[in-house]
Amino acid sequence: MAAVYAAPRGAHRKRVRSRRKRIALLVPALSILLAAGMTAAVMRISAGPEQAARGEIEAQLGSGGYSASLAEFYAQRDDRPLWLTVSGTPPFWRRLALGPDAARVIRLAAHNGIGGAAAAARALDQARSGDPAALARSDLMTSAALAGYVRSLTPSGPEPLAFIDPELARPTDDGDVLRQATSAASLTRYVEAVGEVNPVYRDLAAGLDQYRRTWSKLPQIRIADGPRLQTGDRDARTAVLRKRLGVAEPAADPALFDATLAQALRRFQAAHGLADTGEIDSPTVAALNAGPARFEQLIEANLKRARALPPVLARRFILVNVAARELWVYEDGRPKHAMRVVVGTREEPTPEMVGLLRYLVFNPYWNIPVDIVRTSIAPRVLKEGPGYLQRAHLEVLSGWDKAPSTLNPTQVDWAGVSQGWQELRVRQRPGGDNMMGQVKFMAPNKLGIYLHDTPNKAAFQDPQRLLSAGCMRLESAQALTQWLLGAAPDVRAMGPDQAAFLDQPVPLYITYLTAAPSPGGVAFFRDVYGKDAAMPVPGIGR
Repeated sequence: MAAVYAAPRGAHRKRVRSRRKRIALLVPALSILLAAGMTAAVMRISAGPEQAARGEIEAQLGSGGYSASLAEFYAQRDDRPLWLTVSGTPPFWRRLALGPDAARVIRLAAHNGIGGAAAAARALDQARSGDPAALARSDLMTSAALAGYVRSLTPSGPEPLAFIDPELARPTDDGDVLRQATSAASLTRYVEAVGEVNPVYRDLAAGLDQYRRTWSKLPQIRIADGPRLQTGDRDARTAVLRKRLGVAEPAADPALFDATLAQALRRFQAAHGLADTGEIDSPTVAALNAGPARFEQLIEANLKRARALPPVLARRFILVNVAARELWVYEDGRPKHAMRVVVGTREEPTPEMVGLLRYLVFNPYWNIPVDIVRTSIAPRVLKEGPGYLQRAHLEVLSGWDKAPSTLNPTQVDWAGVSQGWQELRVRQRPGGDNMMGQVKFMAPNKLGIYLHDTPNKAAFQDPQRLLSAGCMRLESAQALTQWLLGAAPDVRAMGPDQAAFLDQPVPLYITYLTAAPSPGGVAFFRDVYGKDAAMPVPGIGR
């Protein structure tokens, strides 16, 4: 019997082994199928709430109540929500909710009095239920609130800035704002940035708060006119000045103008744009008697100017404050370096504008403006002869095209040029005395405004620095070159008019702030162009 059943038992083992092999082969396949099914189920679970919200967004936009540009923005993204986030752990549950950025936007809109902010706040509360219709309503209202707030930053009345690049132009409708927001590196960072308005506004607003804490709480006592006072003098006004500056009166001699009072006066002078001599003079008395309210008004007026700058100023940008005759480079919202600049005269002021600095030109020619050719060059030629042009490294060209021919200066009607009967192109060749210096910085614009080097470094010792025809001469063109390019090339090895384009154009903002943020809070500058005529404070400003 044992021999009879031995063969079937061996065959059974073979069948078992074969079945196990088939099962072993089936398990991975089944796992793949199950995983695929589970993934599909998870995708259906996660896609369900968003798809429902998208349907609600489409329906609510179709019923009206929102701007056409906002509806177009959502249509371009297939009605996908902008502010909703997915929470939960798949495959067990997934749900949509309004992210924290939505609450920030609504608070920002409410704080600034934007219409619809209260309704958006109620919609946000209702959206916590998770109902797709409520979520869609809150998403749309949040977008409308953000667009309303950002557009409110545009100054009323005439545009104070010339925008020379479409990329930097102000958003004109709700869709423009939302496209700007979604093109930012981070929606969260965009909301934070517009909440600050811009770094210049943010820092000046902080400076106003500091000014109020430091100077506005002091006693407002009028200082009488009188002779100049300095340390060691005795005068009846000294006791009044102590009270005005919050300095304790000495027990020995209240009329003595001592070192403690002089130090307090220096702090006041430095904070108010005066020469910090520590002495009482007419400008200091005028500033003391103007009172803090006048200075607060001046700061507030300049806050409006700072608010006119675009709310998102890029990670790296250049700011020129014409009133200060200074240039600042900013990185990550903070000023890094500064230099003095020469700006336009009162008759030919440097304009306020916004553009993109795109390239540098090394060893540039100077194309002399035709009015300077008429008023300066032609009279010199008439007086000194054509040899003047050679001595000044000037050449006369046939026109303004890219490949002009050189003209013989003896064949030019210089009397006609000086009378304005004939326009003539004259340029100065590159070299040590070229008015452009070694490099110019180009943000192409129809106003003909750019920044450039200069061989005349003595001009930066002039406290006014109102000497140009509108362009800006830089105290340290090499430093700006290095900041832009990472290194300053050896221009001696380069030919004339060599352009170097930036990999990423850098925004250039030219503004006019007679009260500007500074490391000490607020710095006041002289109103060189007379734009503060409605609120003058005589004698203040550098």
